[in-house]
Amino acid sequence: MATNLIELLTTELGGDTLRKLAGLLGEPESKVQTAVGGIAPALVATLANKASSGGGLADLFNLMKSSGFDGTQARSLGSVLDGGGGGMADLVSKGAPLLASLLGGRQAGLTDWLATFSGIGTKSAGSLLGLAAPTLLNLLGGTMSKSGGFTQAALGQLLGGQGAFLKNLPSGLTSALGITDLSRLGVVPAPVAAVSQAAKGTNWWPWVILGLLALLALWWFAGRAPAGTIDPRVSILNDEGKIVCSATVRDEPTKSAILASAKKAFGEAATCDMTVDPNVKAIGWLTNIDKVMAALKRPGADFQLNGAAITLGGWLSAADRKAIGDDLRGLFDPSVSFGEGVDKAAAAIADAKNKALAALAALGGSFKADAFTAAMNLAVINFASGSAEIPADSQDLIARAAVVLKTAPKGTVIEVGGHTDNTGDPAANQKLSEDRANAVRNALTAAGVPGTVLVARGYGDTKPVASNDTEYGRFRNRRIEYAIATTPAK
Repeated sequence: MATNLIELLTTELGGDTLRKLAGLLGEPESKVQTAVGGIAPALVATLANKASSGGGLADLFNLMKSSGFDGTQARSLGSVLDGGGGGMADLVSKGAPLLASLLGGRQAGLTDWLATFSGIGTKSAGSLLGLAAPTLLNLLGGTMSKSGGFTQAALGQLLGGQGAFLKNLPSGLTSALGITDLSRLGVVPAPVAAVSQAAKGTNWWPWVILGLLALLALWWFAGRAPAGTIDPRVSILNDEGKIVCSATVRDEPTKSAILASAKKAFGEAATCDMTVDPNVKAIGWLTNIDKVMAALKRPGADFQLNGAAITLGGWLSAADRKAIGDDLRGLFDPSVSFGEGVDKAAAAIADAKNKALAALAALGGSFKADAFTAAMNLAVINFASGSAEIPADSQDLIARAAVVLKTAPKGTVIEVGGHTDNTGDPAANQKLSEDRANAVRNALTAAGVPGTVLVARGYGDTKPVASNDTEYGRFRNRRIEYAIATTPAK
């Protein structure tokens, strides 16, 4: 009986794991469940479609092998998410190049389809896809290992049995995936049949000659075909000006060229953890490596390449992400696809909110004011640029804070302080910080907190907690900070 991979992935993403995902993403659990119902058939259909194309099965098997999804490192998604937003961010980061490799130019369209289908945000849809891709490949590798071994033939047999489960895909999914013939899903090309016994006997000379000619042809083409069957992988992270680099490349000259370029761009202290494997395909853009490194000198950039698929993420503003992408596109072959990598700000915001909610829940019925401010200062309210409107994903935090504050000890007065980065006009920043602080105060009083408990103040860009020279620093400086008020509220 064929293994139903859709059911397998849906189960892995369900139950307690679903609740964790909803919390980390800041999305309603019901909508995340709907999204999982779209992701599972989408990814299984993608794999089945790839396996049904000429050479696609071998490419997919090599991708799993080179990425470590061979069933030897099985780990449940739930245990990964126990690490909070950091665990999710790591998994999404690993899934980003996999998605780009599997979907190519279809990744953005599938993300938009999933957001519309489920009602979750586009960023949440991208994150879910990013973590579901490695989860499915991990399940595939584990299933193969348990049922006969991690081989290309086993992968073909497993994907070849999915056709029966892919007959009724959600509306619009086939268009998003670019699949025009559902009957091809699950049809994996069979290996070339061996010479039949009937060929033996008195008429064997033609077969010997044909065999020799085939060997000769293989020898002739082997000397001219591109060497390597495994896609090269390159990871370059600019961690506040310090490079974190790793790669799997074909030969020592490629390794030396990448290391020399890293040192040229980031200084002699730069290192790169690289593995040399002669089965890796040659890197066609190596002559542009210095320009690639130069484009990644913006602090916070996270560049991931897997074969002909590139993702760009990290601590970057939208403008910087676009600028780097524009610089890089001209350095690679037009066949190379570009996709969005993990948005570390979004992951950090979700993680921070969950920590704040947990700290508020732990306060109990009797607490000190400084315990409340410490809990709330764990959170990040990510206002849109130039806006004082509290985003939807922070409303549950405000609601919980109001419940707690209504039981605060008599005489408690909490200051809600607004802060900005130093981008733009200082006077405008001062006004914006005041508006944001008042927005939070007003939301809390609207939820029932007495006005005498809260005072709002704006500090503009006068009290930074990090450098304003990087996106990560500016992210930290744009904040609402809670403190015990030194003057009473009016």
